[in-house]
Amino acid sequence: MPRYERTRQFLTADESHTITTTVPQHRLRFEGFTSPQRDLRYDAATKRVSSLKGSATPPYQTVAQEAAVFARQVAQGCWTPAGNLVFEGQGAIRYNLVPATSGPCRGDAQVGQAIVDRKNGAVLRREVGLADGSFKEVDVLSQFQTLALTPRTRELLKFGSHDGGALAGKIGRSF
Repeated sequence: MPRYERTRQFLTADESHTITTTVPQHRLRFEGFTSPQRDLRYDAATKRVSSLKGSATPPYQTVAQEAAVFARQVAQGCWTPAGNLVFEGQGAIRYNLVPATSGPCRGDAQVGQAIVDRKNGAVLRREVGLADGSFKEVDVLSQFQTLALTPRTRELLKFGSHDGGALAGKIGRSF
């Protein structure tokens, strides 16, 4: 069954904050915070907050890092160019997935396409799935920009307080 959700990510060099909500209900499904000191995860389905040891770098990639990974996949033959197009006002290139069960391109997806910004290589839309339609994943980059780290933008990195979360009282909003 397909799941529709929207994920917002805020990244610095050593911290990340991810918020995933359902579409169209806008209900919180997941929230995560990563820093070198601690990783926090909230799963709305179980109403549990888990705290893990921190990691040196965020587990999420910037748009530029994702563009570099996609360029490597194209160089390895995992994606083939299928033509130029205009996507939401930007010059772009459409790529088709080359399904593989072994080698550097191995994966579960059997069909897929990606739309990549011609100027900076950013993956604007990626859609992969199984040929019978039983699995489908769609990622769309709607907006990305670099903001100065100020007290106002620092608020975007704060982990929320989750009433009913198993560790919510211990964690609070100190991050």
